[in-house]
Amino acid sequence: MNRPIRVLCVTPYPTTNAGVRLRIEQQLPELRRLGIEVTLSAFLDEAGLSVAFRRGHLLEKASAIARGFFRRVGDVFRLGRFHMLLVYRESSPFGPPFLERFAARRRMPIVHDFDEAIFVSNIHAANRAWGWLRDRRRPARVSAMATAVTVQNEYLAEFARRWNPLVAVIPTPVDTEARHPRQGRKPGPVVIGWLGSETTAPYLGIVDDVLARASEEADVIVRIVGGAYRNPRVRRLEVREFALEREQSDLEGFDIGILPEPDNDWTRGKGGYKALLYMAVGIPVVASRVGVNTDIVSNAETGFCVATAEEWIAALRRLIADPALRERMGAAGRARVTERYSIQVIALEHDPQSELFRSGNIGRVVVTEGELESIGDVERAIAESGASVLFHLGAQTLVGVGLNAPLLTLESNVRGTWNVLEACRRQSGTVERLVVASSDKAYGQSDRPYVEDDPLRASSPYDVSKAAGDLIAQSYHATYGLRLGIVRCGNIYGGGDLNWSRIVPGTIRSFLRREAPEIRSDGTYVRDYIYIADVVDAYLAVAEALDRPEVAGQAFNFASGAQVSVLEMVKAIAKLMGGQLPEPRVLNIAKNEIKEQRLSTDKAKRVLGWKARVSLDDGLRSTIEWYRSYLGAKT
Repeated sequence: MNRPIRVLCVTPYPTTNAGVRLRIEQQLPELRRLGIEVTLSAFLDEAGLSVAFRRGHLLEKASAIARGFFRRVGDVFRLGRFHMLLVYRESSPFGPPFLERFAARRRMPIVHDFDEAIFVSNIHAANRAWGWLRDRRRPARVSAMATAVTVQNEYLAEFARRWNPLVAVIPTPVDTEARHPRQGRKPGPVVIGWLGSETTAPYLGIVDDVLARASEEADVIVRIVGGAYRNPRVRRLEVREFALEREQSDLEGFDIGILPEPDNDWTRGKGGYKALLYMAVGIPVVASRVGVNTDIVSNAETGFCVATAEEWIAALRRLIADPALRERMGAAGRARVTERYSIQVIALEHDPQSELFRSGNIGRVVVTEGELESIGDVERAIAESGASVLFHLGAQTLVGVGLNAPLLTLESNVRGTWNVLEACRRQSGTVERLVVASSDKAYGQSDRPYVEDDPLRASSPYDVSKAAGDLIAQSYHATYGLRLGIVRCGNIYGGGDLNWSRIVPGTIRSFLRREAPEIRSDGTYVRDYIYIADVVDAYLAVAEALDRPEVAGQAFNFASGAQVSVLEMVKAIAKLMGGQLPEPRVLNIAKNEIKEQRLSTDKAKRVLGWKARVSLDDGLRSTIEWYRSYLGAKT
């Protein structure tokens, strides 16, 4: 990208506001690397924000609002410098959305982003006398004017879809590199912690009696960070001001994180960010059973979602009394956030640090934006490319995400696969060969090496999604004569994989940082590993042989025969990297995963003449060197 895309982002508050900081500011480095330059324009400046939610200060508030409107008028005059307008929540608190109207008249793309139920009346107590000035129809009007709308959760998306058909749900992510688990717990009483702001501190009233009872029953500290709270019945209460530079250390001081919220239209629009922060630092969560909290907190696994006072006190009692349970739930929460909610995962699709960008190969390919779940997008991509040979590799590829988000996984892997197959059938005059990526996970449990004629007995959502796609591909060959082959690989490893929840890249990165790698299982699970270069050879071998009747419509296993346990893999990496390295942390939180997976590759050898060329040691050496270079350059 030679010229940057210039975006004017208008926000109600400066970046000291948590919403602006998390939703907008923390995304800017990634956007900048993608060639997108964002200019922020806040309605309220720092002086205005300092009095906005305080009683009185009428002159200061009036002056701040006047300055804000002058800024918006200035934004109107400089719209021509930008390619797009991004409106975070609202461009101004009062009056019509005149900036958005000017942008629409210029036919400038507009994205409306909001992470709270801004369509619900929720005027702060300090400003209720002026609530009549607010235009309640404004969120709907701006969403209707927008080219697209992005929101934090499905509840907000339901509102947005009433006014705009193009709505995307993008959770507010956590920077899991900046927010990391503590290295060890300091001795002392159990700390029940809450982190928030003055606007959410009133929700603590929901657990007044609960915290008092916990304090009476056990020697605990209740620590409140970022809001005012009084409860004379709590024997050891600590209230601290919030400071961003202390956020990590404050979180590390908690043993249990709490998130009390009432159940109403406003709180259903929230994103559960406190819960995500607690989990990112390895702290078990007790949260109100409200909105997205039930999606974020896996009940009885990463914490507890509760509704009544008795459920609150029961959950706290269990966690206070059981350090091992706190440790186990905290580790599970960390793994869940890393896999689903980290900024590193959400930014992964267009990561400019990926090998495609770093190698310069992005300039040698044509990228068509779209969704596998849309048959129109798939047909358009195939038609525009004019390709005669297709490799269908698109999928949701993480077992853990499949367990936590089965609908997303099935939509991507099953609907996405039948869309590709149907698009190829409709364009059979152009498409001559198709190679479909299945997986060894499609076989399910077995006490012997898989062979291609084995029935597909998958059970967990991710595994079933791969088995279903595999069977649908076989159906399209048998029914419509679509010339295709199916590839079932073992665990693929090699440089370029930036999903740090996987054992090979995650372990190498941890060792390079002198940190203990995390093993989600008990460490004994066996996988058949294969190096990425051998996988490329496998796909090419299938594609080149599809004109042979003994190949078309067939599935083939590909693996190197390097069948090792997770712990053995970590030890092999440690041996090749050398030096005194930390012992791995065995979390033992894996669920619904296959214990042992081994593949027979006799058919691929016999029919295709293929065999793996790269040994495990040689593959790991190359992989380690790639990550040394990548992480060293990034540092």
